[in-house]
Amino acid sequence: MFKSSNIFLYEDGTPVLEGDAVLSSYGMFPAVVSGFLNGDTFCVLLDEGGSGLRPVNYDNYKKGFLIFVKRNSKNCIKDCIEFLEGKQAEGDDRSPFVLGNIYYTGRSVEKNLIITSELWELAVSRGNFLAAYYLGALYFFGDELPKNYSKSIRLFEYASKNNHPDAHYMLGCCYEDGLGVSQSYEKAAYYYQLAADNGVTMAQYCLGILYELGTGVPQDYINAFKLYTVAANNGLDIAQNRLGYLYSQGLGVKRNTSKAFEFYELAARQGLDTAQYSLGLAYQDGKGVQRDYIKAVEWYKKAADQGFAFALCNLADKYEYGLGVSQDIIKAISYYLMSAEQGTPEAMYSLGNIYKDGKDGVVNIVQAAKWFEQAAELGYKPAEVALSALNK
Repeated sequence: MFKSSNIFLYEDGTPVLEGDAVLSSYGMFPAVVSGFLNGDTFCVLLDEGGSGLRPVNYDNYKKGFLIFVKRNSKNCIKDCIEFLEGKQAEGDDRSPFVLGNIYYTGRSVEKNLIITSELWELAVSRGNFLAAYYLGALYFFGDELPKNYSKSIRLFEYASKNNHPDAHYMLGCCYEDGLGVSQSYEKAAYYYQLAADNGVTMAQYCLGILYELGTGVPQDYINAFKLYTVAANNGLDIAQNRLGYLYSQGLGVKRNTSKAFEFYELAARQGLDTAQYSLGLAYQDGKGVQRDYIKAVEWYKKAADQGFAFALCNLADKYEYGLGVSQDIIKAISYYLMSAEQGTPEAMYSLGNIYKDGKDGVVNIVQAAKWFEQAAELGYKPAEVALSALNK
């Protein structure tokens, strides 16, 4: 996002307004519609200059680096397209890229991804690596064009050779998961490193995971901690959650349950279910914070509402024993069942005990045996012991 104090808006080719405006990126294609001004006018950028976008001013308008058009104005969009088509006919690489963006967004024209892809292919053939990245993304995600990993790889590689940070990251993803290429954690680490060095937050996190697990790189908790820290400072919830875990276990950093709680809370407040569960566990066990079953239940509920199996199980436990909530065996059974359906052996074992002891009002050995057996099949030792005792 940037601000210009010399904005000229155009209507029918004549400057009608000068004033301040803030322009921001639009969707995943920042080079097309930079922002709406005064509610009904937007700017189409034709060029990115140097380390950032060119200043939005009258001088750059005259140079053909940007155009102002009225939103929902067919004539102005038509004029804009005619201008770009003229540049395209001259062999310019930027104009087919921006034209493709216009058809992609469908702003005042009918959205047409076939035209978009053709224009971006033309831009790529003329050396535009930005078009290569965005076209690669279209083929990779396959939300609007048929998914084609082979084409994505070709396009990402071209953009990556021109040091496009997000192309580095996408290649890392492709190599990690073996999408369009032979799986290689070493190559994934290589491309994640390139992207991480260029400030791509998700790449910093993904590279941190590889270092934490020792996959494709030597296991290095210190390096993982450093990478998670950078990504966490950029607000990435999953990185904050991993930092919480490293602090809780003393991996790559001195064990500090208070710091673990701090990072779990940052991620939990962004809605990350695993962090909400970990925060509930911290309140339950009094690790890094004073024990508080009511708060533990509060955070377990948030994670449980997202279907997180372990949170469902722990929430059921609190209802079974009346910790932080009024005791309610029916609710406990309900939450245990939801957790057990996801394959949680602890929930299966607890259900077995409820039916064995008749906590719901009726002893049911058949149901008890059923749940003990299912948990035992998953290798849960307490269930094996309980099942053996039940069969004596």
